[in-house]
Amino acid sequence: MNSPSKALPAQTHRTFAARLRTPGLIAGGADNDPAGIATFAWVGSRVGVGQLWILLLTTPMLVAVQSICGILGAETGHGLAALIRARFGLWTSAMLSLAFLAGNLAALVADTRILSQALSLVTGLAQYYFPALIIFLCWHLLVFHNFRRLMSLLAILNLTLLSYIPAALLLHPHLLDILKGLFWPVWSLRKAGWTVSLTTAAALLGSRFSPYMFYWQASAETEAYADVRLRAYTVADISTGMVASNVVGGFIVLAGALGLYSHGAEFETVRQAAELLRPVAGGAAYLLFAIGIVGAGLIAVPVLAATSSYVAAETFAWRKGLEHRPWQAGKFYTTLSGILLLTGICAYLPLNTITLTVWSQIFWGLLAPVLLGLMLFLERRRGDRRVRLSRSQRFWLWTAVALSGAVAAAIMVNAG
Repeated sequence: MNSPSKALPAQTHRTFAARLRTPGLIAGGADNDPAGIATFAWVGSRVGVGQLWILLLTTPMLVAVQSICGILGAETGHGLAALIRARFGLWTSAMLSLAFLAGNLAALVADTRILSQALSLVTGLAQYYFPALIIFLCWHLLVFHNFRRLMSLLAILNLTLLSYIPAALLLHPHLLDILKGLFWPVWSLRKAGWTVSLTTAAALLGSRFSPYMFYWQASAETEAYADVRLRAYTVADISTGMVASNVVGGFIVLAGALGLYSHGAEFETVRQAAELLRPVAGGAAYLLFAIGIVGAGLIAVPVLAATSSYVAAETFAWRKGLEHRPWQAGKFYTTLSGILLLTGICAYLPLNTITLTVWSQIFWGLLAPVLLGLMLFLERRRGDRRVRLSRSQRFWLWTAVALSGAVAAAIMVNAG
């Protein structure tokens, strides 16, 4: 007999309300986490709009990659870490999980610090009040709220990311420059040079192909639709989330380009970036920039923390799931609480937030091609269920592996 779970609504078929619980849409919002937003603004401040083409190129790749993760999770009932363990063994899965957990902790600390800075901007209170409050709030949401209600809340928070569209438009962008940035990659290289372009491209790709999105998508699908799993709906949900994520990301890059790059401004904190925007676009852009980070952080911190716990549980075959009570999945929730506690402690360390943010995204850019490459083999061997992918999904997955791998190789050669 199955043990009781958090109060889930009784249902035989998926209702309209259940359809609002969309792991793909939430993954798209979480991909534009505070660290991602800071990276977008930093890229815009360094190369202007010259690398908007990366966002355009990666959109179909993101849709394909996240769809594959969602399909694997929904149609096998297992998360990505569990599938990697089954296919490649515990040692490979554990090493990848350890690397992922280290990178995810850095991203969590960066997100918490940036979210604290944004809350300080909005409220006028000192920044150091907020990390502990953020960690406690996320812990309470993840431990005491059932999975479906949590998913609905996170989906609604995605609306705050739309604030970056008017924030960028207030800076009066030029259409011709945007078109050059979208369709003429050489323009960026000529303006910024090889080293700067490579570093910003790696950070931008790392913010797009974030490994926590792969793990989250597969794990969340195993819980979100345990009753009925419709591939068409899974793909539609993910496509909407990824397209929206890159569109919003493009507007953040645009805001950084027009508000910072055009005036030769650099920043080390989110407060500095917002303050630099104020004289250019006025108080409205300043406030919209901060509000967007607050909403993004409230999505991303719970998602990243939960993903870390999912990965650990799947790697070591623990009972997992946010639909369980803490005493039903003790190791899962202990790991979750420990990760949040460690994040809160590290958030108070004297670190350069932007440096931590950029390097965490570059680390994601180095880890992503490894995970993407393994996914090519997971599609061929899934255990007792056969999962077929379309030709277009395979094509874009191969393209994502090639692009992310080439940038990772270039970064390592350049570093050497």
